[in-house]
Amino acid sequence: MTDLSPRRKLADRLGILSGFSDTDEVYRDTSEDTRIRLLSALGIDAETEATAQASLDRLEADDAARLVDPVAVVSVLAPAAREVPLGTGAGGDLEWTLAITAEDGRTRTLEGKGGPIPLPDLTPGYYSLRVRGALGGS
Repeated sequence: MTDLSPRRKLADRLGILSGFSDTDEVYRDTSEDTRIRLLSALGIDAETEATAQASLDRLEADDAARLVDPVAVVSVLAPAAREVPLGTGAGGDLEWTLAITAEDGRTRTLEGKGGPIPLPDLTPGYYSLRVRGALGGS
């Protein structure tokens, strides 16, 4: 198995398929030029393998530093809907404040330490969650 190029890893990570079946059901590989153009349309520099690697490194660093995922779609029936997992950048002694804003604009605030962050009972709907945190000291 060959190692993927940085541009290909970046494209894969962002959901750009390596190929597709056309209307005649013939499989077509996604060209490098198409990958570069699609990545550029997403605001990602992948003109060279070096810039693609730098863009991939930035995305990975952003993920490592993120406290929580930017978007989550959950079912009210799923146990995972009862908590917000903390990202790898959070650390175990993170002191957090969570602001939960409902569709009608009402906001509830919770505070705690460590993760995952437990959620209160919420009615079905759309919510905006804002997490702020600071590493606690001993």
